[in-house]
Amino acid sequence: MPHKMRNIGDNASFISMMENNPKEFPTLTKITDKSGKLKYSNSAFKRAIIKTNMYKEINSDEYNYMLA
Repeated sequence: MPHKMRNIGDNASFISMMENNPKEFPTLTKITDKSGKLKYSNSAFKRAIIKTNMYKEINSDEYNYMLA
């Protein structure tokens, strides 16, 4: 996705538009290193996946009960 897009109003980027309008977009999960700096690595990707709602749902007792 390009950093700068048309029709994003006063926002600096599409990402900032998503951050500024959380009710209109899905939860934004940034891939960062342990210090919080944006960085794509295998370990940063794994940490980001663990933060998602889907991961939490799949690992819940209720979901595992349905699979049994």
